[in-house]
Amino acid sequence: MWIAKLSATDVTKIYNSGTPIDLTLASSYDSDKSSSLEVYWKMENPWTFNISDSSGNGHTLYLTGSSPPTFSSAVPS
Repeated sequence: MWIAKLSATDVTKIYNSGTPIDLTLASSYDSDKSSSLEVYWKMENPWTFNISDSSGNGHTLYLTGSSPPTFSSAVPS
């Protein structure tokens, strides 16, 4: 989540044809929006209920339930 408006070109560059990129880097955007990144949950560990915020702002996501979440690596077409 960002605290700034993203352009269509920014969104296209972020999507990167479905290949993950590091949103904390200025090069991930058409015009640098890395300082406007408020929350960045990568969802890389499917065996946890606490998902760290990679933006550096400390917004940990706490999931509840009786079993860990299910993640998919499928890229929408």
